[in-house]
Amino acid sequence: MYVRGGDYKVTQPIAPHKSGRDDAWITYSGWPGETAVFNGWNIHANAEGKLPFSNGETVDIDVSRVGILHIHKRHYIRVQGLLFRDAAYQGLGVTGGSGHIDILHNRIHRSVASNMATIGGKVEGNTHHVRVIGNELLNAFDPKLILRSTDAGWQAHTRQQVEKGSSFGAEDLDLYRTDDFEVAFNEVSWGAKEGIDPLNSRRGRIHHNYVHDIFVIPSFGGGKAGIYVDSWGPDAYAIEVDHNVVQRAGSGISFYNEGKTPYHDMSCHHNLLVDNYWVGISVGANADTTSFSRNIRIYNNTCFHNGYREGNKGFAGGIHIHTARKQTDVLVANNISVEGRDYDLATSRQTDRAEDRVRMAYNLLSARDLKGDPARFSQHLPTFGDLPILGDAKFIDPANWNFGLKADSPAVDAGLPDADWDDTDGTRADMGAFPRLQRLPEIPRATATIRVDGDLADWQDIAALPLPGAQPQPQAVRLAWSEDGLYGAAQVVDKDIQFTIPDTGRGVGFGIIRANDLLTVGIQRDGKSVEAEDKQTFVHYFAPQPDTEGPAIVFARPAFKWMRQSFDKFLRSADKRVTAQWRRTPQGYALEFFIPAGTLQPLAWKPQTTLPLFVRVSDGRDTLAEFLKPSQTGKHREAPPSAWQRVILVP
Repeated sequence: MYVRGGDYKVTQPIAPHKSGRDDAWITYSGWPGETAVFNGWNIHANAEGKLPFSNGETVDIDVSRVGILHIHKRHYIRVQGLLFRDAAYQGLGVTGGSGHIDILHNRIHRSVASNMATIGGKVEGNTHHVRVIGNELLNAFDPKLILRSTDAGWQAHTRQQVEKGSSFGAEDLDLYRTDDFEVAFNEVSWGAKEGIDPLNSRRGRIHHNYVHDIFVIPSFGGGKAGIYVDSWGPDAYAIEVDHNVVQRAGSGISFYNEGKTPYHDMSCHHNLLVDNYWVGISVGANADTTSFSRNIRIYNNTCFHNGYREGNKGFAGGIHIHTARKQTDVLVANNISVEGRDYDLATSRQTDRAEDRVRMAYNLLSARDLKGDPARFSQHLPTFGDLPILGDAKFIDPANWNFGLKADSPAVDAGLPDADWDDTDGTRADMGAFPRLQRLPEIPRATATIRVDGDLADWQDIAALPLPGAQPQPQAVRLAWSEDGLYGAAQVVDKDIQFTIPDTGRGVGFGIIRANDLLTVGIQRDGKSVEAEDKQTFVHYFAPQPDTEGPAIVFARPAFKWMRQSFDKFLRSADKRVTAQWRRTPQGYALEFFIPAGTLQPLAWKPQTTLPLFVRVSDGRDTLAEFLKPSQTGKHREAPPSAWQRVILVP
């Protein structure tokens, strides 16, 4: 269902009447080129304190958990490209054991409670298979909005808490009892409580998000965690937090057990934590916890200048393993943590590490006196850990947010000396979130004729392109060159191939084409280093044809010269010299392409030629895998040529 642009004053929560199916999702989408705004300020509870839904149902759940759009006991629902604002309760809600829910590229601005929450329960079971991708979440638990509220009950209680400055609030994105989830490429900011909070949740990944300014009400303690992985009741486990940027939160990323049950199998890697008020990364547990949290991996993160909130009299700095007697099998390695106020690396007691429950090794830290202020350090132990490097990390340009490593950085090739930890270029692991690749990825010469027919049998002996940050890598992209040009093949895991073109009667711009499944290949034709737009920089798009296997849609354009044209013109503009074929597979689809050398002049197709290259596999507007400079991870929704990775053609 497409929603035309306009400001819709919602008076009761919008709820789907039925579920979709695995092969037929129900989609609520904004109309291309228009903005549909759902304003939730006129939603009010009835005399019984309930919020009846638009589909006629009344659900017995806390009204603070009801969204402007609410999905309850429904499955295979997708919400994309909409704007929700001024929620009298919550922006978006998912409850009742709902599953296979996609929340894609929406904006959710200002709410009295959370901007979005997925809530599982003991009766209906956990919400499951939820994806929250590419959204903008702004001003959850907005105090200005709360003080305007007039309802009794929950709103009145909330208003009283704000008026007296009590430590009270609602998470911006709350995932309670949610299994098999993905939260990626979102911007979350200006909330009064945690930014992204999976609580008692399992088997999820939180990656490539930008979380910042989580401190709306200063009297609430100066801000909560940007990303907060928490366990209260059932075990929380198997959550990966990677490639995020967290800035100006209370804690950048925190793993904590507020209840009596442990969490386990957690990983935190390749994140950038800057200017957070208390700590960059923390691991802790409630004193009442009766069993060990275990198998926690904190590695290849960059923590810079954390702990400097004005008036902060506590123990503040970079990476802190709190109450370490409550954890076992903890590894803190390959991190760069510098310029923390009181410490760069710390634990609670000296005996914790002596008992081998926590291993801290191969980290780059500031050279400093570890004695510190006894009043603040009485319960904590600043440490360098084992085999540290002390001193300047030699970032490229931290003042301008380039935390990549200079060639002479002591963090290069200084991480754990174990092949399992090696960088993607095969060299020993670097420290920090942004490795400096020393060996250019290689594009081999095609040793035999490659037929562009969608059958990938010709590619068995050619290695897949390394995709930094995509682990595991279900998407495989292979490239090969010859004097005739560049060949490519992609094996894409995607059971829901998207190619939906609405019949508007007036044509569709290029933006809607990008909303479908695409293999994107960018090439800099003169092989120079690209720092801006360039007439020699071209991007090629390959897309499965609607419903029909065989020839794929082909389109080429100068980098970031968006061409606004109708769908018919889009098809006619395809470069006939570039060919592509696709086929369905049991896991998704396979696509092959060929770009003739004549279209890439003056680039010389011969051994040892180097060139900037960009590859992205996307499912609608969601990135499944991409090939970029590692230092650019998480910074771009659209990768400029300056972020492309250089490759070399080899015999």
